[in-house]
Amino acid sequence: MVDGDVVLQWNQPMNKSTLSRRLNSLGLIHGWLHSMFAHRFRYGGGKMLNESGAMSEAQQNFIMKHADIHTFLDHYLPRS
Repeated sequence: MVDGDVVLQWNQPMNKSTLSRRLNSLGLIHGWLHSMFAHRFRYGGGKMLNESGAMSEAQQNFIMKHADIHTFLDHYLPRS
């Protein structure tokens, strides 16, 4: 808000903690089973990259900024 008016600040990035709080509130309002937070976008994006088969493990690690594939395997794949 600026001077009591709602203003969309398209050119100003939102920091991660603010985005996560707002996503969490959105999830609570909608009654979603799992909370929503900014890092969940990385989970979804990483899963899509992995399932696409369109790139090598090295390329995927570079995009996700991981040292090796084990980070992805340990933290991003769903556990049974």
